[in-house]
Amino acid sequence: MSKLPLWRKTDDKTDWLAHCPGHENLKLYYARTYTSRAGFDCSETNQLITNLKIRPSETHRLHYKKRAIQRFANEVIDGLALQKSPIVLVPMPPSKTPTHPDYDDRIDKVAQLVSNALDQVYYSPLIYRTVDVNAHHIGKSRNPHKIYDHFSIDEALASNIAETKCLVMLDDILTSGAHFTAAKAKLQRRFPNNEIGGLFWAKAEDPDDFF
Repeated sequence: MSKLPLWRKTDDKTDWLAHCPGHENLKLYYARTYTSRAGFDCSETNQLITNLKIRPSETHRLHYKKRAIQRFANEVIDGLALQKSPIVLVPMPPSKTPTHPDYDDRIDKVAQLVSNALDQVYYSPLIYRTVDVNAHHIGKSRNPHKIYDHFSIDEALASNIAETKCLVMLDDILTSGAHFTAAKAKLQRRFPNNEIGGLFWAKAEDPDDFF
């Protein structure tokens, strides 16, 4: 069994997030590094992310997706094992709404597994997407304002969130920070007194940066 990766906080020296200014002052953590445009065989992380993103319609490959979901959950559980104060784990909404055939609830499944394993972690899908959009692939431009307009708060769930609890967005890849920025703004408007952070399985890096 491979060694569990160490979770790292983003900083202003080694990380640059185009759409998340001041991220070094926020609680944003990632465990792995995903190499953009390098293919699934570039690294273990690229293989895991590729498997995690297998479409639900690809039924012959879903066993790989299930393993990736469990692996992601296990590493988040390891990272939060010493967390003492309660947190609310909020999955980042996928690019499709629940009625779309390509709707993928992989992040919800990870969040539920983590919550089931840790008493101090609560799962709540507070944010949902209101319109279907194309998946934001690596290298494509991102607009936090447009993403914000496509997010909405589930008020039925929001009414049960205490001000003392930290809200932590969960997602698979941290690229420019646009989705986190949009989600954070949406949550802050509804929960102005709650601290908001983020957990990402991997942070994307461009292979051109290495040369």
